[in-house]
Amino acid sequence: MSQKFLFEYTLDKEIEEKVTEKKVIEGKEVEVTETVKTIKPAKYAILKNSRRMTEKADLFFAKTVGFYTKQGLLSVHQINKRYYNDDGPFNKDEEKVMENLADQKAKLGEKYFGLSQIEKKTPEQDKEEREILEEILELQKRMDSISTPYVGIFNQTAEYKARNKLITFWTVFLLHKQNENGEWERVVDVKDYEDGEEILFDIEDDGTPFEQEAIKKGMFFISYWASGGDTSEQGLKNTEKAYLMEFGDYLGRSITDLLPDEKPETTSNTEGDEDKSEGEGSEEGDGQVATVPDEQDGAGGSDGEQQPEDNSDSGSGS
Repeated sequence: MSQKFLFEYTLDKEIEEKVTEKKVIEGKEVEVTETVKTIKPAKYAILKNSRRMTEKADLFFAKTVGFYTKQGLLSVHQINKRYYNDDGPFNKDEEKVMENLADQKAKLGEKYFGLSQIEKKTPEQDKEEREILEEILELQKRMDSISTPYVGIFNQTAEYKARNKLITFWTVFLLHKQNENGEWERVVDVKDYEDGEEILFDIEDDGTPFEQEAIKKGMFFISYWASGGDTSEQGLKNTEKAYLMEFGDYLGRSITDLLPDEKPETTSNTEGDEDKSEGEGSEEGDGQVATVPDEQDGAGGSDGEQQPEDNSDSGSGS
């Protein structure tokens, strides 16, 4: 049975190799072995979930919510009820600022989506697209700075903690990598969730930068998918660009180094086009920008809390 993947991504792995060359030294041919660093692409993918896996994930989430509730955490319903009685979390000045920032973000989102639909962009359009994305991320940071004190309360709810665990659950059973034989295999190849979570904790604490980047990016896309993000080809492409703009690359490279297709294309004028001005570009379209999912608690809630006592008996997800 062939595996179907939601999304595939490639990471460049920096490896050290020993290279032996023949050189002539003082008239004699000798072999000289040197250690050089090379880049080798590594492929990762997120498996499409099955109905069986979804049922297990739902059961896992419900049990985990129950566990945290028993530990004394409030539910989202209880906090919402309190805010309802107090006429909401924000004061009037904060409400106006949040509405203004949200309106700016929505308008920029439409412009960004329109530019992202243009297949062959001019250098000016390419630059504008990057600048708009940076503005959107900056607006989101300003909105987060206002809402953080209130969001922090919801971050301590039973549902929020359980959702972080659920992202880790999906990562354990859905994240795959391609081995040296070109075959796909799970990154965390275990039967039980608890064992998989421990492996992710170990990678987070003691893994190589490459291993940590592979898990981090995989969890980012899983979180985006689990929160109802646009999983179309273009939607995932926009999300990957947003990820690189926000977090960069563990090797310190720029977004144009990582996404060569995004480099401006230089085309020569054909006959009949020589009189056109160099500043002409394509018209912008309408639409919306892909949202960036909220950050998770480390590798799915690495807050040192006790694990749920009765987690579901999960399969391989393959």
